[in-house]
Amino acid sequence: MRIRAVFLAGLNLLGLLLSVYATSQALALSRLHLSGPPVCPVLLGIPACLIVLLCYVLISISWGIALAGKQNRLALIVFLSGFTPAFLLAVYGSLGEIFGFAECPKTPNGFPKCFISFGFLIVLMGGWLYSSFLSSYSEMKDSTSA
Repeated sequence: MRIRAVFLAGLNLLGLLLSVYATSQALALSRLHLSGPPVCPVLLGIPACLIVLLCYVLISISWGIALAGKQNRLALIVFLSGFTPAFLLAVYGSLGEIFGFAECPKTPNGFPKCFISFGFLIVLMGGWLYSSFLSSYSEMKDSTSA
């Protein structure tokens, strides 16, 4: 039982670190967009990189809540509020890159950053689902043993 709690805390910490890293990358891209020639597509007058930045901030907050041992409805709402728009943008950008109807910012090597964001979001969602499963399983196990 103790091992599961340590594993859950480690998983939540990893999720927090990954989402904070993604936030820092979105912040750097947003700064680049705002300080020089535009590098991000604009949606409804808002640069997509700013939307993604806000989304990753929300995802980081949700992982922080989970790390504090409060993986509850609020954490899920915050996570999904950040995940859903970022995921939709990553899917749209990735499909746009593949089929030629949209263009994402690129790494210095020319690799589309929307592919990277898509990968991060898949990993973060997988981690969130597994963490939620472990958290609810631990609560269920604790309530039956009491």
